[in-house]
Amino acid sequence: MNFETICQFPVISGWSEKFIGVTLTQRQLARRTGDLLRALGHPVMVHCGTDSNVDKNTVVISAEYDVNRDESGKKRYMSLTLVTNPKSVSKITFDSYQSANYSLDIIEALCHEYQHQHQYRSREFSEEIMYASKDSNYDVQRQQEYLGTPGEIDAFAVNIAIRLWLLHGTAATSRLGEMGLLNYDESPDLWGYSEVFGVGHAVVKRLARKISKNLNLLEDWKLKRIEHWTVSDNQFSL
Repeated sequence: MNFETICQFPVISGWSEKFIGVTLTQRQLARRTGDLLRALGHPVMVHCGTDSNVDKNTVVISAEYDVNRDESGKKRYMSLTLVTNPKSVSKITFDSYQSANYSLDIIEALCHEYQHQHQYRSREFSEEIMYASKDSNYDVQRQQEYLGTPGEIDAFAVNIAIRLWLLHGTAATSRLGEMGLLNYDESPDLWGYSEVFGVGHAVVKRLARKISKNLNLLEDWKLKRIEHWTVSDNQFSL
């Protein structure tokens, strides 16, 4: 788990708050996001994308770790794509909720991809065995084979735990125990797993166990490594 990136949440959150009520184009937001993350030491490229299924004035972050660029020693081997509705590319205006969510999404995306980097480097850049879905529906089968892969379960367990912890602090574990009652905004990714597999599926249970383990690691880290930081009132703050 990339604890250094988690430490940057207050910085990223404070930066994002400056855009509340400010209208930006998609390219302006992408450029400013890339400048910030590279200044914080992240090897990222930030791109723009569109999808008519995305709500207007909403930004969805898609992230990718490029194992080939990393293995060959390229300076930038991680990419974030800011996806918006085609009708919103020239006009994006955050409110306070969207600003806070954008910060969470950035942290989640980075930590997820850093986990993939750790996985590939640990096995000397070799590929892993994919999950074999038995679902008869082709579209569901493809989603299950992606989400059920051990590496994805591991990476999603990291970013889901971080999001829940930043939102709920020490109450995150109890919220995980009420997984069937979690709303979409608390963890879109956990919601997605539940939709694709069903809450009682073995893959979701394995994911939940890993999330719980990561929540414990986050609490231990907070207490032992950065005792001057606290999580209270749903805000990670000094």
